Amino acid sequence: MSRPMRSHFNCEIECFYSLMYLLCFLQIDWFGCRCDVYSFSVILWELATLCIPWKGLNPMQVVGAVEFQNKHLEIPEDIDPMVAQIIRDCWQTEPHLRPSFAQLMFRLRRLQHLHIERQNGTNQVIER
Repeated sequence: MSRPMRSHFNCEIECFYSLMYLLCFLQIDWFGCRCDVYSFSVILWELATLCIPWKGLNPMQVVGAVEFQNKHLEIPEDIDPMVAQIIRDCWQTEPHLRPSFAQLMFRLRRLQHLHIERQNGTNQVIER
């Protein structure tokens, strides 16, 4: 019992990110930066929505939905349009159409002036 016990939540997180790499591997047959861009976009989606991706689906169901049915996470309408477009661009089916991290950094820097306030369950964007 000298080792710390891992929580169920941590195991789900590790499984989820392993699944992201599996999906990228299936799509492009090798691990590369464009695969990481896809994974980054899922993290960005989590930050923007404060939700768990593909909640209620097991890993194999997620693989089936993303890889074989071309499904993506739903982007709520109250997400900043620039953030939503970044996420969509990172989800391009063809990896070479996804932005590079250099392109993402340029686009994300333009968002630094935005401040999100959560009021009454909705996100409101306030420019600083």
